[in-house]
Amino acid sequence: ITAIVTVADDGGGSGMLREDLGMLPPGDIRNCIMALANTEPTMQQLLNYRFTDGSLAGQSFGNLFLAAMNGISGSFDEAVHRMGDVLAITGRVLPVTNQDVRLEAEFHDGSRTLGESKIFYAKKINNSRIRKVRLVPERPTALPESVRAIRDADIVVIGPGSLYTSIIPNFLVGGIADAVRQSSGLNPEAAEDAASEEAALDAAEEAAEEAPQPASRLSAREAVTTQEKMRFMRNTSTL
Repeated sequence: ITAIVTVADDGGGSGMLREDLGMLPPGDIRNCIMALANTEPTMQQLLNYRFTDGSLAGQSFGNLFLAAMNGISGSFDEAVHRMGDVLAITGRVLPVTNQDVRLEAEFHDGSRTLGESKIFYAKKINNSRIRKVRLVPERPTALPESVRAIRDADIVVIGPGSLYTSIIPNFLVGGIADAVRQSSGLNPEAAEDAASEEAALDAAEEAAEEAPQPASRLSAREAVTTQEKMRFMRNTSTL
């Protein structure tokens, strides 16, 4: 299993560390690592612990662990890999890109909001639907390992998360959409073995169809790629 994770988050503890340390957001990465970790209950509890007082209030110890690992590593993806090794995870966790990116949404009323954490609230305040989203800067370069993992995967599972702020941002990274289209996981002969996977992807397609419009040049339907051509095998990439 390879989890490929968006790095557009800028809210909560992750946002604080982005501003203070200039690093990529650790929160979503940490959650994926913890889901795949083989750790004792005490270690699990420790890494999920959130401080309640002082300047660290609301911050997760697991985020600080990854921030420290980032400080002694040559790159963010190396820090993620080393944290995975320490926690003996099953599979891999990869950031979709090593570039510092922000998410911007444009609404139907013409207004724009920069920052993933601000988009939901701007939508409520403006009472306007999202017209499209884009990354700033546009078309950042994908991590080569992420592209290879998608191309070599036996199945590509898209989700979970918000369509506009968690899923589509991955497809706005240069090379990711092409890798999904070229993936060997899109195998027409595998459909009969994919009942449970199809059900999950059907739910994602339903969510995409309920969205008012495609969120960028890549349509929501293309982003979800729900073809009944996939089957579960050992090598899985999850965006």
